[in-house]
This record gives sequence, structure tokens and C-alpha cells, in this order.
Amino acid sequence: MNAKLSFYLLLFLATTCFDGIINVRWLSAMQNYTLFASAVLFPLSGILFFSIPMFYLKKIGSITRENTFKLVSHKDLAIIAFFDSSSAILQSIATPYLPIVGMSIYNRLTLIGIPIVSFFYLSKRYLPSHYLGIFLTLYGILISFMPQFLNHEQLGNGWAGLYILGVIPAIFSFVYKEKKLKQSPEIWWFNTWVCIYQLLIGTLMLPFNILLTKTSSFSGFGKQIGDGFVCQFVGKNMQDGDNCKYALIWFLLFNVLVTFLNVLMFIIIREGSSVLFVITNTVKTPITSFLGSFKVLAGKNTSKLTIADLFAFIMLIAGSLVYSWNDEINPSKINFDEFIEIKDDENDNNISLMIQNQ
Repeated sequence: MNAKLSFYLLLFLATTCFDGIINVRWLSAMQNYTLFASAVLFPLSGILFFSIPMFYLKKIGSITRENTFKLVSHKDLAIIAFFDSSSAILQSIATPYLPIVGMSIYNRLTLIGIPIVSFFYLSKRYLPSHYLGIFLTLYGILISFMPQFLNHEQLGNGWAGLYILGVIPAIFSFVYKEKKLKQSPEIWWFNTWVCIYQLLIGTLMLPFNILLTKTSSFSGFGKQIGDGFVCQFVGKNMQDGDNCKYALIWFLLFNVLVTFLNVLMFIIIREGSSVLFVITNTVKTPITSFLGSFKVLAGKNTSKLTIADLFAFIMLIAGSLVYSWNDEINPSKINFDEFIEIKDDENDNNISLMIQNQ
């Protein structure tokens, strides 16, 4: 691993431990409008935050057709947006009803899914150190949540199935992003267009809000959207169970942070891999547990910090270091002509040895 990638990983780790806490607080404040928040508000803010730097870079000549649409098509961007939107919508609906502990465990299922999909779709091959790194990471997660297991605490309910279902498109999104980011498109441009397609897809999916929330109906769909805007930007409770007072603050904090983290994520995937990103992202789990132990940060999702979090942190660091020790293998980069010549030479040497022995 080069020094530049190591710096990006450390910078990402230092900031990402806050995004889970802030995301939960934002979606809890918007608990009656979670689909609206993830399908419309999130991509809309993404377009704003990413397009401003994009237009500036385009103005100074850093963004051209050579590093944009010649590398990645509208179809590619729409596919990524569809995977991201599907994952975000499914998980955001379930988030207010699940503890942070449960969601952290469910998200780690990507560590199993990404290598499997990459094996077939990207033709990647992994060394024993990679499998050991994944195992240590998963083991560290289990250690982190061992007290909850021993105390028979509930990690979820019926909403857990919906949240886990949202992990599947996230897996495909990571792998497809890696394939396209390896072609080195301009990251701010890439993010802006993904957000545009996310907004279009999310808007089309809005009617599902009627079927997935008790407070919605087809006749009151327009009012539901209007109430969501008022809750988000005015902070006024519009329905029973609303908690809109600080919704705008959490919204702004989350979007500023996630913009920065998204850029780092794309750089890490481009310079490293999607699995390396997910493993690094997993290291934040004990740190998030520590932050989640403060009610002022986690709110009703507060959970106690245990000694297991310390052991888990050490194990997760070890897993990350072990995995990144060797680069992943992509057979498509192997010169098969040279490989065949080497094999032929080995066969000739073996034949010569056999004749000498006889």
C-alpha cells in the first residue's frame, strides 16, 4: 500500500465514525418521512454540494470529455444510482426502528458479498492474507457485540429483514463503482451525475411511501410531501410522532460530512478496492459504539460502551492491516503468453529430468 492511499484511509477513518450517529439522528427526526428524506432530500443536497466544485473545475479546464463521458456512460451512472437508491431507501425506512448495534452488524454482510461478486464480475482473486483479514474483521465485529449477545438483547425486529435486504444492492453498487472508478473518471463530476440519477429514481419511488408508512394515504400523498418539507426545513411538527425541531441541523451536518466522505470513498476504491474500503469502514464500529454511548449524540439509540469494544478495535485494526498487506490479484492483468512460455519451459525441464533419471 502506498503512502498516499494510507493517508486517505487514515483521514477517512478519523471522520467516518461520526456519520452513522448523525445519520441516525437525522432519520429519527424525520421518522415519518424517511423515504422522502432518503429518496429526494439526500440526492438533492448531493447535487448541490457536488455540482458547485464540479462547475468550478469545469471552468478552469480540469473536467473535460476525456475524463468524463469517454470513460463512463449515462447508463453506468444510472445503474450505480439505482443500486444506491434502492439500498438507501430500504435501509432508511428501517433505521428509526433498529438499534445502532444491529445495523452495524447487518452492514458488515457486505464483507462477505463484495468478494464473492468481485470474484465473478471483476475476475478478482484473493490471497490467504485477504481471507484472513476478512475473517479477523468479522471476528472483531462479533467481539464488539458479544455483550449484547450474552445479555440476549434484541438486535432488531421485523424491520431487520428490510434493512438486510438493502445490503444486497449496496454490494452490487460497490463492485460496479470499483469497475468504473478504475477507469479514473473525475470524481466530483461522477458524484454529481450519480446524485442526479438518484433524485430521478428516488422521485419515482416516492409513491411506495404510501404503502410503507401508516401515516400516508393515496389521497393525502401531496400533504405528506408538504409536511416532509416543513418538518425538514422549518422544524415544525406536522404529524403525530414528529420530532422535527433539530431536523435541519442534523440534515446539514450529515450532508456536509457525507460529501467529504463520499469523495474519500471514491478515491479509496479507485486507488485500492471496494473490499479495502469496507474493511477500513468497519474499523469505525467500536469508535461509533463509544460515541453512541453518549445520549447527547445518539439520542434514543444510545448504547453502553463495554470492554469488548476495545478488544474489537484491536482486532479490526489487525484485520485491516493483514488484508492490505498484499494487493488483490486481477487475472485479467496477467500476461498469459508469458505464463504459457514459463509453463512450457517448466515442462521441458521436467521431461529432461525424467530422461536423465531413466
